[in-house]
Amino acid sequence: MTHPMAHPMTPSPGEDYGSLMDELGAPTAFDQIGERYDDTFNDRTAQIAAGGWLIDLLPEGARVLDHGCGSGRPTAEQLTQAGLEVTGVDESERMLELARE
Repeated sequence: MTHPMAHPMTPSPGEDYGSLMDELGAPTAFDQIGERYDDTFNDRTAQIAAGGWLIDLLPEGARVLDHGCGSGRPTAEQLTQAGLEVTGVDESERMLELARE
């Protein structure tokens, strides 16, 4: 069953996002997935640990480029909260909108 607010090409939770990316291309697929990305891919243990490692290495106020930032969660959010200046880059305009929020 498709989510009631989903674009017709957006998979429901548990469906295959890989096929959507193959069909539409990554930027368009991530534009369609949008807010649901963080809900679907929510085990970020390793990503948060890597962010902590980076925070420990850099001085407060250091500038960081988050290439492929997606929604900004959790990495850009974590780094910003630690006092780092984060610039996010992503192919998906919708993911960048979410990161700005």
